Formats: sequence, structure tokens, C-alpha cells
Amino acid sequence: MQIETLAYAISGAFTLLSILLSGWLIWTHLLYNPSAAIRKHVIRILMMVPIYSLTSYLALVFNDRKLSFETIRDCYEAFALYSFHCFLVEFLGGQSVLANTLRSKPQVMHTTPFCCVKPWAMGGKFVRLTTIGILQYIPTKILMSIVILFTSVAGAYGEGQFFNPLVSYGYVTFILNLSQCWALYCLILFFLGTKEELAPVRPFPKFLAIKAVIFFTYWQSLTISALETLGIISEDWEIGCPNCWDAQKIASALNDFIICVEMLIFAIAHHYAFAIEDFLHSSSVIGTTPSSNVKAPLLANFMDAINVTDVSKDLKNSRHEILTKKQALAAKYDRVSMSPTTTMW
Repeated sequence: MQIETLAYAISGAFTLLSILLSGWLIWTHLLYNPSAAIRKHVIRILMMVPIYSLTSYLALVFNDRKLSFETIRDCYEAFALYSFHCFLVEFLGGQSVLANTLRSKPQVMHTTPFCCVKPWAMGGKFVRLTTIGILQYIPTKILMSIVILFTSVAGAYGEGQFFNPLVSYGYVTFILNLSQCWALYCLILFFLGTKEELAPVRPFPKFLAIKAVIFFTYWQSLTISALETLGIISEDWEIGCPNCWDAQKIASALNDFIICVEMLIFAIAHHYAFAIEDFLHSSSVIGTTPSSNVKAPLLANFMDAINVTDVSKDLKNSRHEILTKKQALAAKYDRVSMSPTTTMW
């Protein structure tokens, strides 16, 4: 059997198992997770594994169209990271409630390498700036994906050519590194400021699960590209394909194959990190068999999860200061009292 055919069979089996395991967990949340706001974001996070595994498998099998599949995978990565942040905010009562809670907490200081940055005041400013820091990764990822598509068509992408100033690969990689590192840093800062309040939902394994998928797969792809650039991955590899691939295609196929295998591990990890018992607040004993208490149709719940219009709304609202309920009422009262609703006679 050719190595190429064997790789397709193995990656296909891992992809199918990953989708089945993740689909089971998604179904469980659709059926039993009682909070619509939280359920939506959890499902979006859990969909990372099926989307990553399926797009990677398609990119492996249909290598000439791999860029389209990898673009979908990469864009969803940023969306899943932001959905994780939204899940944490919703669990803590929403932005206004969280802003009020944080006002009485000790100041969270910036850590290395941002220790010289002025601390963000606990409260609405802290919530707003951490949200913006995570949210910026979505438009940055989409914009860079568009750049990759156009430069690839123009023959100016140069995958793996880190230090070639005439191609876009080095510039795109640098910008994405900055954007991703800042988003993850803001997420860590948010976690440090709210870890006591998040304790009931076991935030650490959830944070580790999503960070591992995003961080590990991204740096894995860069490492494989570097190995190809250094000549360690080359045409000398005997892969037994009818039309011998060049080093770049071999490196890309290797990355997609490894992701297909890894996603089964992450699917298993998600069953522990996002166990339905963490979300059954009405259950007095963890580990008891849950009973369905979701009244909305399952299809409606799923459609709500894949409706991404809330992202554009959040992008628009991120320009405004986050107010506590008291501050919002005071601002509303000031607007009403200053409006010329009465006439002096």
C-alpha cells in the first residue's frame, strides 16, 4: 500500500472518530445545558474539533485546494477564542455585572513582557480592554487570510520563506504572531482577574483545552514550515505518490495529517473539560444523570449557536465604555433631565 493511501485512511479514521466524539458532546449540551447564552458559546468552542479535523482532512486529500480549507480552519480559530471569552463573561453574569464585581477586587498588574504598561483599572475598563484585546484577533485573522489568498494567487505568498522580503509569508506570520499573543495574553489577564468567581465552572482545564488547540497547532505549522525551509523535509522523502510532491506539499500534508490525529486527543480532552455536569447548576450532586430541561427545539438551539451576527455587534459596542447597572441608570437619567421635553412659559 502506498504511503499516500495509508495516510488518507488513517487520517480519515481519526477524523471520523473526532467528529463522532465531539458531536456526542455537542448533542449533550444542546439537550441538557440550561443556559441559552452559555450553551451557544460552549457549542461554538466544541465545534473547533470537527471543523479542524474535517478541513485538515480535506486539505490533505484535495491538496490543490488546501488553501481554501485551511483558511476556514484558521478563521474559525479566532472565532472560537473569542467565544471562550464570551462564555466566561456570560457565566459571570454579563459585562455590566462583571464590571461591578471587579470594582471591589485587587488590581491585576501586567506581567512580563508588558510589565511597563499602566494597569487597567478594575471594573468596566478592565472588561472592555481585555475584550478588545481578544476580539481584535478575529478581524486580523480574516484580513491576513484574505492577504494569503490574494498573494497565493499572485504567486507572492512564499510559504515557509520567513526571511524573503519579496513575499508576504514573513509579514503575515509576524502580524499573526503579535495578534495571537496579545489575544492570549488578554485572556490570561482576564482569567487572573476572575479566577475566584470562575472556580465553580473549573476554568483551568477549559482554558488549557482551547489554548492547546490554538497555540499548539499554530506553532506546529510554523515548525514544520521551518523544517521544510531548512531542508530537513525535502523531495528526498519517499512517499510513494504517483505524482511526486515537492517539499512544500509534503510539509503541508504532514501538518494536516498530524492535526487530524491530534483532534481525536482534543475531542477526548473536551469531554473532561466541558463536561455537562459543570453547567447543571440546578443539580445538587455532580455526577447524577441529567434530565433535559431545554424547552427550545434542538435545531433552534444549534442555529442560535452558529449565528455569528453577535460578533459584529460586539465589535461595534467595543468602542463604548462598559457601565455598571447603576452607572447606566444614572447616564440615562442625565440624558432625560437634559433633554428639552418641557417648555418654560
